[in-house]
Amino acid sequence: AALEQAGDNDYLVARCLTVLSAAAGIEGDFPQMAALAERADAKAPPAQWHGTIASAVTAHLRAYRALLVGRPAECLKLAEPALALAGPAGDDLTSVMLNPTLAAIRGAAMAEDGEVAKGLELLAAARAATDEAVPALYQAIIAVLEYRTAIDLGYVERAREALDWAGERLPDTAEVRVMRARQQFQLGRTAPAARQ
Repeated sequence: AALEQAGDNDYLVARCLTVLSAAAGIEGDFPQMAALAERADAKAPPAQWHGTIASAVTAHLRAYRALLVGRPAECLKLAEPALALAGPAGDDLTSVMLNPTLAAIRGAAMAEDGEVAKGLELLAAARAATDEAVPALYQAIIAVLEYRTAIDLGYVERAREALDWAGERLPDTAEVRVMRARQQFQLGRTAPAARQ
């Protein structure tokens, strides 16, 4: 309804599209999430959009979609506008403090793009910076990204840390069950993996 009322106000249209994009992401419709975020970025007047929280949100959502479809270099490039909010000194530590979820997305992309040690470090920092105020959905994204990255690259102890952390904070969630199933599968225990 707000989008309809926005009419020819391109900035307001872009803000509405940003909210719809985030809602699509929460519902798990990642193609729609990315499409709406792209529409928001295309519609927004650059002078009013650049450096805003809304532009950081669309960058974040588009970066996550790029990671999900296996384009880590694109993910890293798309994350840059969100990091710009940290100012010219924006670095990995600043991004962790600004947004642990974006830091985790960047860490997973770095690891996939060949910067394994730096990526795993950023993933661990994102997990460490996440407190109870961070919604469970975002805690789950952080845990799954770190777990998947660590287990795929053979860092079993790091994967176990991420699983233990998620198990304490997100008991009885599908994400924890999937991580436990992968753990069992990695150990060659297919029957217990299937039961998860």
